[in-house]
Amino acid sequence: MDNLAFQDIIQYAPWILVAFLFFKQNRMFVTPEMLQQEQQRLYEKIETKFVQKEVHNIAITELKADISDMKEKIDQIYNKVLGID
Repeated sequence: MDNLAFQDIIQYAPWILVAFLFFKQNRMFVTPEMLQQEQQRLYEKIETKFVQKEVHNIAITELKADISDMKEKIDQIYNKVLGID
């Protein structure tokens, strides 16, 4: 039984070697260090392209406050022009 399994391994060894070299060349298997480096690179890229949700919410709140201030000032200008005040 062991002899038969060993013969099968020897028979398919060139194909196994070709498959292994293909996977290694195309980097389908990575080390934990390579994975960590790629993850760090992705985090840096994301930080430069996207804004955090908390910062976005603060900016939207400030923008809404500014718009409401502008509406009040425009209303005051209309009131002055129309002579209501």
